Amino acid sequence: MDEIAAAVSNTVFSFNAPLIWNFAEYIVKEAHRRGLRRVYFLARDGYEPYIFANRIADELGYALECRYLYASRLAWRLPAYALLSDEAVRRLLFSPSFDLTAGAVLDRIAVSPEEKKEILDLLGYAEECQLEENKILHEFSDKAWRCAFFRETLERNARRALGNTLLYPGGQAPCRIACRRSSGQRAKRSVFTVSISVCLPVLRQATAKTRSISGRTADCGKS
Repeated sequence: MDEIAAAVSNTVFSFNAPLIWNFAEYIVKEAHRRGLRRVYFLARDGYEPYIFANRIADELGYALECRYLYASRLAWRLPAYALLSDEAVRRLLFSPSFDLTAGAVLDRIAVSPEEKKEILDLLGYAEECQLEENKILHEFSDKAWRCAFFRETLERNARRALGNTLLYPGGQAPCRIACRRSSGQRAKRSVFTVSISVCLPVLRQATAKTRSISGRTADCGKS
């Protein structure tokens, strides 16, 4: 058990912590560049970046308010589909879960009853068809992804959901970041909402340029 704990600790301090630190540093600096005053980090994946961002903002002397916001991952997943690659969308949309059915998968993209019936008829599945076995789920996902009406419905509903949330493409930033700016006199209270699921490109960039900061992240973990 000690060896396992040591391996986990080494992974955290040599890879996870520097990666998350770089991600949090990017968020803090980008928020400062845009003149934003508040950043929300979404539960639960945003907890570690939230802790680091507070530390980084203090070190840089930025008047940035960081908050931790409880939010359902499913609530953000549909709008995120409009921002992610096909591969990422398929991995999330057809992820296995307990008592998963064909109808439950379609519920993930907020289909109407009429759309659900049409898609199921096209795919040849009953709404209550169980997809718990990997082989059956894989077959269903392949058929659905090749179905033009399914793809059109997914893309349309994802774009609609995107327009109704805080998520939208973040200007010239290297990834699309969840944010909304206030206007006029409320500009100083602009909001910057961070969701790990739509910021994967930044995480990949951070991996490539991770600096040797184990000392700083180790100190942060002790504080």
